[in-house]
Amino acid sequence: YTAVAKAVNLPIILYNIPGRCVVNMEADTTLRLAHDVENIVAVKEASGNMEQIKRIIEESPDTFQVYSGDDEATLSIMKMGGAGVISTIGNVAPARMKELVELAAAGDYDGAQAAHNALQPLMKELFATSNPILVKEALKLSGFPVGGVRLPLVDATPEQSEHLAQVMREVGVL
Repeated sequence: YTAVAKAVNLPIILYNIPGRCVVNMEADTTLRLAHDVENIVAVKEASGNMEQIKRIIEESPDTFQVYSGDDEATLSIMKMGGAGVISTIGNVAPARMKELVELAAAGDYDGAQAAHNALQPLMKELFATSNPILVKEALKLSGFPVGGVRLPLVDATPEQSEHLAQVMREVGVL
């Protein structure tokens, strides 16, 4: 990470997504990079380990931001001092996710919880199979055909698409 950061003159956001790479970036690693490498400015945290995330928020420099990497954890992470989310559902329901984040940032946790609860069925549904299959299908259903997925993934089945459309209607994004 340090070598990459030193090779570019850009701000860098670390991605800790153990579900994708099978390895968790430990808090000690994130904190060392946050303190020692000037252009490493944030982390997208999707470890699901709230103690780890809390430690990073509390022990990182004030200029370092912690973003949720899991839509369902966004409110919890923001309550601990996180900056927001690098979102999946934000591709499908950007205004609704923006509302949730803005309410949480303003300290209106009741309003943010209501916004979260309203979107939660879609948050779950988008991960009913491997990402980004259902995200791409949701965008297609919304009138934004972004193309299919690459192998070894396959496009959503008609049954998956029908169920996704039902959930999207239930939460008011279709």
